[in-house]
Amino acid sequence: MNEQLIIVLGILSIIAGILSVLVMLVQNFRIKKIKEEEYLDIWLLITQLRSILSKLNKFSDNDVDGAIAYEATLGLIRLSLKKAISLEKNFNEETIEKWIRLNKLPDDLWYRKEVNRYLKE
Repeated sequence: MNEQLIIVLGILSIIAGILSVLVMLVQNFRIKKIKEEEYLDIWLLITQLRSILSKLNKFSDNDVDGAIAYEATLGLIRLSLKKAISLEKNFNEETIEKWIRLNKLPDDLWYRKEVNRYLKE
């Protein structure tokens, strides 16, 4: 009787172990998919903000509302870049160059300054 109970408990333990591995694999797949979607969303947002910024750049310096909108858009770009950086597995100078090569980031002094701030963190 005790031997049968030990065998049954052993089999149940193996089944529980296999099920926990399967659950872990499914969760890892879901997390990876969510991160990929988040990565695509943040770059879409950055692209849209860059487009808005280029349109706001056409306002005269005397246009207070245009200047406020311009500065607010710069702030949103900063936050979005920070999020994009946090989504990278390994953020370094090569990442910045890749972003420029892929036209995700303009080869512009302001953008380089913004992303370079996070190289040291």
